[in-house]
Amino acid sequence: MEDYLFKGILNHVHDIKGFDTLRMTELDETIGHVTLETEAHKGFSNCYGNAHGGALLAMVDMSASAAAYSLGKHVVTLSVSYNFTRGVVLDGSKIRIISDVVHNGRTTMVIETLIKNEKDQVCLRGLMTAFVTKEVEESDPIPTAAYTFDANALGRTC
Repeated sequence: MEDYLFKGILNHVHDIKGFDTLRMTELDETIGHVTLETEAHKGFSNCYGNAHGGALLAMVDMSASAAAYSLGKHVVTLSVSYNFTRGVVLDGSKIRIISDVVHNGRTTMVIETLIKNEKDQVCLRGLMTAFVTKEVEESDPIPTAAYTFDANALGRTC
């Protein structure tokens, strides 16, 4: 294999940074609605300098899962379909990740998520189907990822 091809292949595998900049700005637990915000910065880029689709999909998954949890359900992702409708420009401008539960079933949930740019234009539309593993009980431990960060969520640290 030519050296330039090999190096190019390796450059497709890289770190993605910036998820610790996500902030919850809206929460309505009566309808399963969550909005996250962050800056569109270079940490979310792919090796071509564009917003990495996997980074955007991770934001969809986090926001949709939070919306499901707000209705008292532990969920795991079954499937996600998403359509990129506009590129996310990595210029430090604000992006919003807006999730709304559209089906709140006993065993499955469907959550729609939009990623919008600062001009309120839809850049990505995602639809997640989640499997309900159980209802949240007060005695359940609070879910915590292996790596967590302090985030300002509606004025609270979460």
